[in-house]
Amino acid sequence: MKHLATMAACGLALCLPLFAQAQTPVHSSRQNAQEIAAAFGSPFQDQDDRNPNWDADRDRDWHREHDRDHDRNWDADRDRAYHEHGYRGVLAPEWQGKFDSYYQRWLNYRATNNDDQMRSMERRMQDIMRNYNIPPNVPYGDIASGGR
Repeated sequence: MKHLATMAACGLALCLPLFAQAQTPVHSSRQNAQEIAAAFGSPFQDQDDRNPNWDADRDRDWHREHDRDHDRNWDADRDRAYHEHGYRGVLAPEWQGKFDSYYQRWLNYRATNNDDQMRSMERRMQDIMRNYNIPPNVPYGDIASGGR
């Protein structure tokens, strides 16, 4: 019997830490964040309570504004390039290459009076011009790299 009592006491001593852990409440990270915000204050607390996706919304707004700035800068660069160099250098390199190819072919078809092919090249150049908001009355040579 004495031996049984000693074993029970040892078992109880080993289980006490487990009972102590079971008594502490388990909080989610959201609850912990709310407790920390309550203790130290958070300027975003109201935002977080109303909209759980507040960070995503804030990021989306930042990107939207950044994109607007980027577009304004791109437009300003394009306009500056036009005033300094006409429409040369306005097209992206890939599209400039295509436009130059169409322009050279257009010149060749024009020289040989091949009206059908000449109109085909004009349509292709005008499509590129439309995509870059270049007015349709701008001469093709002002856009092509090699000029006239």
